[in-house]
Amino acid sequence: TASDDGTAILWSATTGKNLFTLKAISGRIKYIQWSPDGTKVATVGRDNVTILWSAITGQKLIALKEHTDDILTAQWSPDGSQVATASKDRTAIIWSATTGAKVVTLTGHHGYVFTVRWSPDGTKVATASNRILNRLKRCVDNIVFIVYDTLGFCRTQLGGHKKAPGSYDR
Repeated sequence: TASDDGTAILWSATTGKNLFTLKAISGRIKYIQWSPDGTKVATVGRDNVTILWSAITGQKLIALKEHTDDILTAQWSPDGSQVATASKDRTAIIWSATTGAKVVTLTGHHGYVFTVRWSPDGTKVATASNRILNRLKRCVDNIVFIVYDTLGFCRTQLGGHKKAPGSYDR
């Protein structure tokens, strides 16, 4: 569980016992995501940092720092080798889950990026934001989905929803 008190707790599903309490660098923890193999977790804090933790020992493994505004979510690639983060700074970043190195910054949104999802085969990443730039160069409310390959090249842009659709996996 993630909390406004700046901690995330990993619980035993069988006993309900607190296994580990993970502490943010500063501020609250907004989101927590398990790695596909269950050996790690990623926490997203209000401090613009995503931390990768060992779910076995509770130790901090890597801090991913590059976003300049709140991070809204983090998602592991299907094979667990990378983590993608989405931020209010209008970018998503793909990171190496092993070294913490930034692989690529995904740009192109004119509003905050509120979600990021991997394709099942791990070759593409989809992002969504709530603003587009219209032909007169003014931001208007709209939902835009951008699909990138893992090198950061835009493959598709989809738009048209006026409110967040219910068809993305949360």
